[in-house]
Amino acid sequence: MQTTPLPVSRRQFFRTALIAPLASACAVGSNARGRFSHGVASGDPDAQSLLLWTRYLPDDGGSVTLDWQVAADAGFSKLLASGKVEASAARDHCAKAVAGGLPADSLVYYRFRAPDGQMSVTGRGRTLPSPGPLPGPQSGERAMTLAVFACANIGFGYFNAYAHAAARDDIDLLLHLGDYIYEHNFGVYPNAAQRPPGRDALDPPHEIIALADYRRRYAFYRADPDLQALHARHAMMAIWDDHEFANDTWMHGAQNHQANEGPWEVRRDAARQAYYEWLPIRDADLLYRQVKLGQLADLILLDTRLIGRDRQVSAPRELYNAAPDSAEYARAMQRYRQQLHDPARQMLGPAQEAWLDAALAQSAARGARWQIVAQQVLVGDRPTPPQLAGMLPPEASAALRLGLERRPLIAAQGLTTQPDSWPGYMAARTRFLGSLARPGQHAVLLAGDTHNAWAYDHKVQGRHVAEFGTPGVCSPGLETSIPIAPAAVAAAMRGANPDMVWCDTAHRGYMSLTVSRETARATWHLFDSIRRRDAKASTESSLTAGADARGVMLNSKVVAVQSSGLI
Repeated sequence: MQTTPLPVSRRQFFRTALIAPLASACAVGSNARGRFSHGVASGDPDAQSLLLWTRYLPDDGGSVTLDWQVAADAGFSKLLASGKVEASAARDHCAKAVAGGLPADSLVYYRFRAPDGQMSVTGRGRTLPSPGPLPGPQSGERAMTLAVFACANIGFGYFNAYAHAAARDDIDLLLHLGDYIYEHNFGVYPNAAQRPPGRDALDPPHEIIALADYRRRYAFYRADPDLQALHARHAMMAIWDDHEFANDTWMHGAQNHQANEGPWEVRRDAARQAYYEWLPIRDADLLYRQVKLGQLADLILLDTRLIGRDRQVSAPRELYNAAPDSAEYARAMQRYRQQLHDPARQMLGPAQEAWLDAALAQSAARGARWQIVAQQVLVGDRPTPPQLAGMLPPEASAALRLGLERRPLIAAQGLTTQPDSWPGYMAARTRFLGSLARPGQHAVLLAGDTHNAWAYDHKVQGRHVAEFGTPGVCSPGLETSIPIAPAAVAAAMRGANPDMVWCDTAHRGYMSLTVSRETARATWHLFDSIRRRDAKASTESSLTAGADARGVMLNSKVVAVQSSGLI
């Protein structure tokens, strides 16, 4: 099939991807029918295929069959694949199609057409390099850049990180590590004082519990023009964290799920269904998966939240209200130690642990240079430095002062005060790091969840594993809870943890990971403010790791530059 060429420049394409979705966003609140309501997206690429996504609301609210096309050019004069897909009420009118038979390592363009001839906006995405040997000097090992995101609570600010990445041409793949949406009701997180001008609505306004609630919340987030532009511009791989369900999710419940909200399993299944409807990823029984990034690397995505995690433990109250030299305090500390080190407590679960071991071994056996392990929560700990309490201003609350005084005492015993992350599951953490540090592997860990940016050099039996934590897109970090100069907090935290190489506790943004045969370089794109819509990153900090016989070695010198704006 041939169509009339419609030449599109980069500037024109970006304007289409940005402005057309903005028009859709303006109409989404009216629930207008007979239109593509939320732009387009692509995801879960491999060397031969790409998943395509859109949403179409038919006039009668029923089902409609859409045509889709994939081409080698933005004018669609060189068609590569085409087909049909249904948008039905059973899936909230979200339509997904897998376009196969595509060339490896290629930028392709795609679009959808409704029965009345209405066209969606044009999106683009890139297939992955071939994992097999290729002729010529490239041999499937060209450098690749991943843009890594997490924690996008829309009420706290604008999606400047998404807009910044949408304007870049050097990104091969988007990677979202979870908290794509948040479940809270309007006015709670954030409260009125934390909400910037223009972020003064939420749909639905109540906490989301039922399937219809989760669908409405995704529709509200996906109406954002910067998120639509990001999805139209680059293909995404994604994993969930807790807020796609409820805060501090574990296998059989969540901290933010109460008995009067109905059975947890019903809420969990509703949240999971909406996630697979609205995210441009392939439907699967299990979230964790392995993807070959050519011959260069394997991307291994995990589920540390839902499938195998035991319930989080909490530090006993006595550690905060009993005298540190009392027998009561000592007993509480011992009880907490036993809970954190309980060998039966799981983060991944036995089946996923076994799968991970096999995936890592297979990656090393095929000669992949890097094993990039993307998951939700930090392996590195964040002990509270003892000097922070003395740096508090006089007006600081008594509760904050007590916390900053008592947490260092817990850390001094080698115990975490972050039990939702890997240090809250010490036996599982030890097994996890041991798997990553095996000879022949060069593991790079990616994590989200904390809203701040981090870099760690984990030392495991004489070998090294690098960990990079991406900041939140707009969810608040330590700077909002600790009224001390962020630079002083960051310096104190680095001093309190010998594995921590670098951190930023002041900014929102995202992270790029660029891997070549020689190095893996993390770059954090940080923004001065998310309280206004501005896609100019103020600072970019980079840290480079190299692979050798000892694992992945970090260069502890962080290079920070003032950004000139959009890349």
